[in-house]
Amino acid sequence: PLWGLMGIAVDLLYQMQSFWFGSGGGLWSVVPKVLVDQFIVSPFVFSPIIVGYFFLSEERFRAERWRALFSWTFVWDRVFPTQVAGWFVWLPALFLIYAMPPLLQLPVAVLVQVFWVLLFTTLNARRSSCLVAKI
Repeated sequence: PLWGLMGIAVDLLYQMQSFWFGSGGGLWSVVPKVLVDQFIVSPFVFSPIIVGYFFLSEERFRAERWRALFSWTFVWDRVFPTQVAGWFVWLPALFLIYAMPPLLQLPVAVLVQVFWVLLFTTLNARRSSCLVAKI
């Protein structure tokens, strides 16, 4: 359900950005889309939601663990490293994706998403045992 909802949100983001910045593949259209996507929406919406969901899932959604999501420790130890890793995958990919015609953007983004989910899951699984004790 999480990845399905994120897919819907990404599709809406792509549609809104096409409205705001145009649907062309030129530099003046692509650069603002990448900047909004990777430096506004992703670090402040997508990454915290996804990382928070995985954290809560590991914690079996116990009520007392929800408060940890709103701590600087959680942001610094879990969200920030995930976002930085995401930039290595998504910044180059988004320049390619946003340069494509709108009908191809979401299918190509889904292919990149498959790679990103594998990387994300591996990064978070390795760190989870040592970080949960710190939070």
